[in-house]
Amino acid sequence: MRVLVTGATGFIGRSLCRKLVSCGHTVVGASRGGGQSPGIECKHLHISYEVGQQFPTSIKEFSPEAVIHLAWSGIPDFSAETCFENVSSQISFLNELAKLPNLKKILVAGSCKEYGSSLGRCVEGERFLPDGYFSWAKQTLCDYFHVFCRENGVELLWFRIFYVYGLGQRPGSLVPMLIKALRAGEMPEIKNPKASNDFIYIDDVIDGFIKGLECDGARGIFNLGTGHLTSVDDVSRLVRKAEQSERMSMSEGEAFRASEEVQIGMYADIELARLHLGWMPRTSLQEGIRQMLGVVS
Repeated sequence: MRVLVTGATGFIGRSLCRKLVSCGHTVVGASRGGGQSPGIECKHLHISYEVGQQFPTSIKEFSPEAVIHLAWSGIPDFSAETCFENVSSQISFLNELAKLPNLKKILVAGSCKEYGSSLGRCVEGERFLPDGYFSWAKQTLCDYFHVFCRENGVELLWFRIFYVYGLGQRPGSLVPMLIKALRAGEMPEIKNPKASNDFIYIDDVIDGFIKGLECDGARGIFNLGTGHLTSVDDVSRLVRKAEQSERMSMSEGEAFRASEEVQIGMYADIELARLHLGWMPRTSLQEGIRQMLGVVS
């Protein structure tokens, strides 16, 4: 399948493009800067394109059958101005997509923030009041994309991604920050160690996009999470434990046990993804952290 990927040099985009190529898809990656990230070998065409602009000739000639839309400008700035600019530019982007004659499917990176400040299990059919401008922007675009796709006969898969972590993540994110502090012999600064989130490894998120792309007839909103909560304190202890395991055999390592405190936070109901996409997360938090420890300095 011919696939256009926006945000192709981002955290998810880099790995997703490589996976798409390995699965036999023909890929064009697009990002504002163009080119590819240093040290990242790409086997797909990469072009410079900013969401909201008119499509260059290269995209028109490529005539994608599917678009995987990951781009979001300004991260980690989630101010009202930045969010409004994203909404405006992405509506313009949809107007450009309407001109593509062979487009059959759009897959979008949504966010668990669309559930606002809710706690507990998050189900796709539920709607919540936004708790900030980013939440509002994602909810607004989700609605707009659904109307656009219905009117244009395009399948839409909107993935609400929970707290994704993994190789290539921004250094200031939780797990890379904990690893860096541990290896520097420093005490990481954690504002709320009891805060709990649904942490999902990047490889599982990518697998969700691949299954959505290759699944005939699937459409709608799907959560990508593990369905489990883990406190920030437990993540920190897992990082320390995984680092110790690098220096001793597994038989010598003490098994990790999560805290027994009642954990409060939002976590994904993943039943729709399981039923309609055949998707389930496969990487435990412990294994994901071990994989990161192999390369993060």
